[in-house]
Amino acid sequence: MFASFVFAQLLAVAAGTQFLAQPETYQQFDNPGDVSHSLVFFGYVLLSAVVLLLVLKYYRGNAFFLIVELFLLFVSLWILFELALPSMYALGIALVIVALRLAFPRAREFLLLIATSVVGALIGTWLDLLPAALFAVLLSGYDLVAVFYTKHMIALAKGLDSRGASFSIQFSSGEASKVRVAKASLSAATAKRVPVRRSEGTIELIELGTGDIVIPAMLTVAALKISFYAAAASLAGSVIGILLLFYLLEKRRGYWPALPPIAGCTLAATVLYLLYSGGLAGVLG
Repeated sequence: MFASFVFAQLLAVAAGTQFLAQPETYQQFDNPGDVSHSLVFFGYVLLSAVVLLLVLKYYRGNAFFLIVELFLLFVSLWILFELALPSMYALGIALVIVALRLAFPRAREFLLLIATSVVGALIGTWLDLLPAALFAVLLSGYDLVAVFYTKHMIALAKGLDSRGASFSIQFSSGEASKVRVAKASLSAATAKRVPVRRSEGTIELIELGTGDIVIPAMLTVAALKISFYAAAASLAGSVIGILLLFYLLEKRRGYWPALPPIAGCTLAATVLYLLYSGGLAGVLG
């Protein structure tokens, strides 16, 4: 789980470096430092949660979720391969990989790991550090409320899991357990630890959700616009954050919002570096 998280963050930095080198192609906003962009993204997250809850309530099938997953995977892979290949070649390879995903379902999690890295790198390209940080703070606060108070993220996670549609990546830890941090969508940063009784004993499950990969990747790529060292500090903070999440999951079972410790440590490390380097005023200004 730890190695997969670090791999995803490094891949996001590698892709983000290429995205930032081609702003005419990959930058979507004239003013990436405008904090209103973070509010728009947060609005999309809230809307996606409402839509997912309605879909889960009124739609009984599974095909819709598979189509969404394959579409997101295809677009992400196409964008990634376009960094090194002509567009038509990149498109063809992306289609082949999506077809292989259908033929070999076990490849789903690795491909999802790559796709979420690309998404995080893209959002970090679109947003400067200040709006990216505001977006991460808003999502972290929402995560706390959605898990501990309204609990609708728990309903989303359970509902998507039951349809085989949870956008999450599973891991195993030790001989007697699997690690899973459950995430319903990019807006769901919910970690869960659920004991499941099987014939060989009790097996604990944890999933690492896509949002827990996307948000720290976004922050690191946004920090990369400032300097390599700012991005390195952000990456180190995300690693500390995932380790803190492991500790929290060991101390408490049940549902846990994963984004606050991950995003919090990522932001804290970045701010500390900016204070040390004297660059914080420039970011806030």
